[in-house]
Amino acid sequence: MAFPATFWHCNGHSMKSSEKHTHRIKHNTLKIRILPPPSGSISTAKPDLAADGGVDVEIRIVDQSHEEQIIGLDKLVTPMIKSGMYHHSNLEVIGQCLSGGLSLGLFEAETLVGYRLTFVPGLSDVNLGRYLDLTTEQLMQVAQLYGTLLSPNFRGQGVGETLMNQSLRLIFDKGFRYALVTVHPANKTSLAMCLRCGFDLVKEITFYGGLPRLLLRKMITRTQLTTNL
Repeated sequence: MAFPATFWHCNGHSMKSSEKHTHRIKHNTLKIRILPPPSGSISTAKPDLAADGGVDVEIRIVDQSHEEQIIGLDKLVTPMIKSGMYHHSNLEVIGQCLSGGLSLGLFEAETLVGYRLTFVPGLSDVNLGRYLDLTTEQLMQVAQLYGTLLSPNFRGQGVGETLMNQSLRLIFDKGFRYALVTVHPANKTSLAMCLRCGFDLVKEITFYGGLPRLLLRKMITRTQLTTNL
């Protein structure tokens, strides 16, 4: 399957739909060029920049061969995240995400610098659709967005939103119609990003061993994908 790709120049904020150019290319790869923030903007440490001030990264479908890199990125980045905000380091679930063909990695050359993990919960007890009283048929159409993580060098540049939108397209192409995700109530950045990507905030639940989470839902249609990508 050819993977939809957006060749994206980013200058510190996500581009409007009219500024994006969507193509289909081979090898399940999406190529992005990230430009540094405008002069005077506050920024964290930047990745190595090319002569024109940009850096090339790619979004690729990841599988079990990338597990070591994902665990390594977790160990590097999660200590920087406020305690209680991130609960997505379960190795069993990571393995499930990497075996389903729905998870994406952000690569600078061959180095993993971010990811968006997704898995299919089926009729298991962890299917978030049970909080929504979905029917058995609907539960089988759920894809669950498990976790996203970016190296500090790539935050604040709209890359997370691009990962989310590409994940939604991939989920739709695989035949799933419900995308469900939870967000920590204090994680205003992730919540705002999900809302921009068309998710609806449904309710507050307890998950991950009784921790408070906001449950968000998106019913995916081709019209929505055309609008968002």
